[in-house]
Amino acid sequence: MRRSTIGIGLLFLLGAALVLWGMYWFYRMPPQPKGVASGTIAESDLVSSGTLENGIPSIDTPAFETVAAADQYLKNDGEGVSVTVGRTHRFYPYQILVWHEIVNDTFGDEAVAVTYDPLTGTAIAFRRTVDGHAHSFETSGLLWNDNLVMKDRETGSLWSQLLGTTLDGAKTLDRIPATVMTWATWRQTYPSGEVLSRETGSTRDYTRDPYGNYATSPAVLFPLTHVDARLTAKTRVFGLIVGSTVATYPFDVIAQMKEIRETVGGVPLEVAYDEDTESVSAYRLNIAGERDEEIAVFPSYWFAISAAFPNLQLYQLP
Repeated sequence: MRRSTIGIGLLFLLGAALVLWGMYWFYRMPPQPKGVASGTIAESDLVSSGTLENGIPSIDTPAFETVAAADQYLKNDGEGVSVTVGRTHRFYPYQILVWHEIVNDTFGDEAVAVTYDPLTGTAIAFRRTVDGHAHSFETSGLLWNDNLVMKDRETGSLWSQLLGTTLDGAKTLDRIPATVMTWATWRQTYPSGEVLSRETGSTRDYTRDPYGNYATSPAVLFPLTHVDARLTAKTRVFGLIVGSTVATYPFDVIAQMKEIRETVGGVPLEVAYDEDTESVSAYRLNIAGERDEEIAVFPSYWFAISAAFPNLQLYQLP
């Protein structure tokens, strides 16, 4: 009887080990869809998010509503992405983006993708046109350093949101300036602006955050290729890219200093905090030291941007 019990116990342990082994390799090395190429991102560093391709559905035909209509459900302190192209001002609430992550939008003739990854706190707007052709993006079901990996429907290529490139680095998306603002601030700043509508074609509760307290917890859910201990994992920073140089600025430091001027990649820049809109923006400076061209600056948790760009510059208080 004892030998039989031991045998059953060993079989149970063996079965449990096989289940854990299978789970590990499911998340660590999922079957790769067509389009994955070895290059700047190794295939072995991609992990499954636990969802299928486009399991988090992109918004491909976005509708917009008025500030008054959106004010019926948006939280005053809820954040979102503000994008201005020409005279058109649009707000993409995190309350919606958290359920969809990608909005394939158009401003007149300008094809734009507004992207948000709740796991890394990264919000970036891109031009969707590559080599003269507009691309439409969806979620791939894969992550790299916890961060969103997108797939374009035209070529099947996979793209890193943080890098803004295909996995092999052969193609690059142009970032466009976008700011993160609270709903209360945005509606006051742009009372006639357009707000991404809840009419998304999907049935979701846009008053609920499916990630719960993730943003305030220390948890990092998936493997990282690099860990930088200079800041705590979920410190909120803003990053910008000039050529091959990546610079990051902790939000608290920007808010304290109001203006940070330095040279990044040989280009004089200013990173500024606007107290009225409580938002961060960045500008190239001309030879007279005046603001010239606005450039893209984007939020991220420290653990994600420092893993994606191990050699980044971190601005710290003098």
